[in-house]
Amino acid sequence: MSRIIAVMAILIWAPVLLPIGGDAAEDGGPRPVCGDADAGDCFTANGTPGCSDAACCEQRCNQVPQCCEVAWDALCAQWALEFCSLCACVLDSECGDGRRCVDGTCAPIPTGGCCQCDGIDQFCEELTSSGCATAGGAYLGDGNGCDGGLLVVESCVDEFIFSIPDTISVKESFEIRDLEVQLLISHTWTGELCVTLEKRNGPSVVLVQRIGFDGQCDLSCCGCWSDHLNITLSDDATGGSIEEQCGWDPPALTGVFTPQEPLSVFAGLDSAGDWTLTVSDRKGSGDIGRLHRWALHLTIAAPDQPSCAAVSCACDGDLDDSGSVDIIDLLMLLAQWGSNPGGPPDFDGDGNVGIVDFLLLLANWGPCP
Repeated sequence: MSRIIAVMAILIWAPVLLPIGGDAAEDGGPRPVCGDADAGDCFTANGTPGCSDAACCEQRCNQVPQCCEVAWDALCAQWALEFCSLCACVLDSECGDGRRCVDGTCAPIPTGGCCQCDGIDQFCEELTSSGCATAGGAYLGDGNGCDGGLLVVESCVDEFIFSIPDTISVKESFEIRDLEVQLLISHTWTGELCVTLEKRNGPSVVLVQRIGFDGQCDLSCCGCWSDHLNITLSDDATGGSIEEQCGWDPPALTGVFTPQEPLSVFAGLDSAGDWTLTVSDRKGSGDIGRLHRWALHLTIAAPDQPSCAAVSCACDGDLDDSGSVDIIDLLMLLAQWGSNPGGPPDFDGDGNVGIVDFLLLLANWGPCP
């Protein structure tokens, strides 16, 4: 009997005694997967062992080795939302995707419009400068979005929720064309939360009003049971109203939704001034949570912002603007062979369509880059 007990004890404790993922340092040092920039964000199910924030990763993997041994899944990410800091940092890798460490605080990497071509069709998407270069597009500049100038201002808070007011002071002054709000909140019963946004000496709107509860921001029970919010609120959202979202889908309710009250009341106002977000737990039933960060995405109404209009999807030799240099372009060049000052096929500008222009067209043969 004693031998059986001994074998059982070895089997029970084997996962603790063996190195995590076979790679853990034998002297108890940091696991190689923790703090690795390629490991992925700690606050999402990243699909890889461990995550990029070394301290958060080490703490969780000491408790649940599978988060480093197998994969950082939804439950690992849910724990990180509740117990790890999203604000303080030393390295960029601690801040997650799309963010970097600035003066000890995680901040979003600036983005702008990236003009790209799909054949002869042009399209634009919001990317970082390096992301646009990788895509081979034309970058409009930090803060110059696809639909006009874009100012993103963020507050990283990491404070426990009772009734938290947090204020962002916007220094830049311009007329607001559109406004979106990003929220990252960990809370174990989102149906208890009310979130409002107010501009000093301006309007106030209710963004979230006790999800799943058909009532006001009062102290009655109970609302949606799901945990955590990682959402963007926009009047143009196609994901439905935030009030209709409730589901058991850790680590957080994510997506783009319409707010409880429209943000269009801020359109036409001056952006400068204090913007205050208030998050309150209206039930106080013992469920806890933190406001991690929130951000304003302010679109500038000024018409003179850089745009993709000046970016052409045609290329040298593409005389018919088809998105590629082909036999049609060659025939168009041959049809204008000879003296043709300033004509489209006169690529070298010497006043004649000749052998040099012919060779330049052939050098660009095929789809435009």
